[in-house]
Amino acid sequence: MITSLVPRTGAPLITALALEAAGGSLKDVTFNQIFLSDMGGYAAMNEVYREYFRENPPARYCIRADLVRPEFLGEIASIAHREQEKRDG
Repeated sequence: MITSLVPRTGAPLITALALEAAGGSLKDVTFNQIFLSDMGGYAAMNEVYREYFRENPPARYCIRADLVRPEFLGEIASIAHREQEKRDG
């Protein structure tokens, strides 16, 4: 059972910072791919996920996987879509 996943799930925050740098936000995320090293951490991941995606959460899947580094508990890959601003002229 992964007990330290909640305080260490900062991936949505990193995604938010990257999106903000591009003029977007977490509301622009349309899909998340979630990889956990142990599915025993699924409930903890869901708790954190709901904090970042409160209304109309994006589609997602979650699978157990061997991660890039053994000390990693989870990884999240996000896809976001922003409407392109219309330009005059």
